[in-house]
Order: sequence, then structure tokens, then C-alpha cells
Amino acid sequence: MAILFGLIYQSSVIVSTKGFSYAESASRGNNGFYTLQIANVNGAVTLASWGQDNFLINGTITAKGVGSSPSQVTISESNNAGTITFQAVFPNNAAFLISQTYSVKINVFVPLSVGIGKLVVDNVNGLVQAKSLNVTGASLSSENGDIDFTCSSCGDGGFSAQTTNGNIAGTFASPIINGNYTMLSQNGNVNLNVPSSSSFKLTASLVSGTIQTPNLTLSTETKTTTQLTATVGAGGGNVFLSTVVGDIMVTGT
Repeated sequence: MAILFGLIYQSSVIVSTKGFSYAESASRGNNGFYTLQIANVNGAVTLASWGQDNFLINGTITAKGVGSSPSQVTISESNNAGTITFQAVFPNNAAFLISQTYSVKINVFVPLSVGIGKLVVDNVNGLVQAKSLNVTGASLSSENGDIDFTCSSCGDGGFSAQTTNGNIAGTFASPIINGNYTMLSQNGNVNLNVPSSSSFKLTASLVSGTIQTPNLTLSTETKTTTQLTATVGAGGGNVFLSTVVGDIMVTGT
């Protein structure tokens, strides 16, 4: 038992870090639209727009514990004809070593001058946060972590945010008028902010919690303690929100 506590203690006090940085030109996309794919295992992933002419992906690898080293985490980055892929590959045995833990914080900066045709962020343990997205379609996921995003312009190519244990908060600056939008959590709240002038069919369902729609005018509304179906505006798009344990709120702005 003393050895076990010793390993746990040492894993918390022995820490080493290593930074990384990759820049990619914003001149090779297909008609100015890019595919951006980010994958992480443990640590936050943040995306933001910036005024530079290139993509930048940077961050920090943190290793904790006896015998651990940031070099045990492999970074894979590529740009193939406008498809930018970044992946943090963790040691296969990291999950089984009490004395060693690894995390990677990933920051992604996207030029304001380009649009993302397809965005995919796949995380296991950690926050997924995106600010001022300009995307045609997106998929944001985390097994254990919150998802927090704002869309300055999000098209109708399909938008989804999904987490198992965490809250989802999304804000759309432009009205939703067509396309499919899905936000799913099992243990967490789901909050969506949309312009009141939006047009979509809304389906919200849960097992334990409340469903609220402040500042929205609903028609063809059907509501029970666990589900709400309604139409906002002419109902051009489709919005599906779901959680098992948590509250759902759709707020008109």
C-alpha cells in the first residue's frame, strides 16, 4: 500500500512539458474551403479565428510521473490539398500506468479570410471550445468534457456537438434557416442561443430535467415532461437536442 501511495505522489510532483507549433499556408484550399480534422485523447482543444494569413496549431504536451516524458506523445500533422489533419497520439500503455499520465493542450488558429467546409474535432477527456466559427459543416465531440462554441457563420452542411459527460453550450450569430443541427449529452445541460428570426423544427428530449424556450415564438407545439416538438418560424431547418440527466434551454436572441 505504501508503494502505491508513493507512486501516486510521485506522479503528481514530477512534471515535464514540451511545446509544439505548426503553421500552414491558407492558399491551398478547394475554392477557399478547407477540411480541418483535430484529434486528442486528454486535454483541451480550442479553436479561434485570427487575422493572420496562415493556419497555426500550437500547444503544450505535459507528462507527469516517474519515467514519463513528453516525447512519448507523438504529434502527427499534415496538409494534403487543403485537408489539414492534426492528431496527438498517446502511448498505448498510458491508461494502465498509475505513475504516468499525459495531456496535450491544443490551440488552433484559423484565418478570417478562409472558410472551413468540414470541421471535425474528436476529443476523449477534455474541453472542446470554438470561437467565431465560420464553417459549412462541423462535428464536435468529447467523451468526458464540456463543448462550448460560437458560430459567426455556420452553413447547412450538418452541425453536431456530442459529449457523454459534460455540458454543451452553443451560440449562433446568424439565423438557422436550413440544415440539420444536433446537440447531444448524456449527463449535462444543453443550452442553445439562436436569433429569434430563425426558422427550424425543434425536437428536445430528456429523461430528468426541464425544457425551456425563452424569447422564442413556437407554433405546432407538443410538450410533455420529457419531450418538446415545435416549429420556429417557417421550420426550414431541423434542430435536435437531447440529454439524459440535465436541462435543455433554447433562447432566442
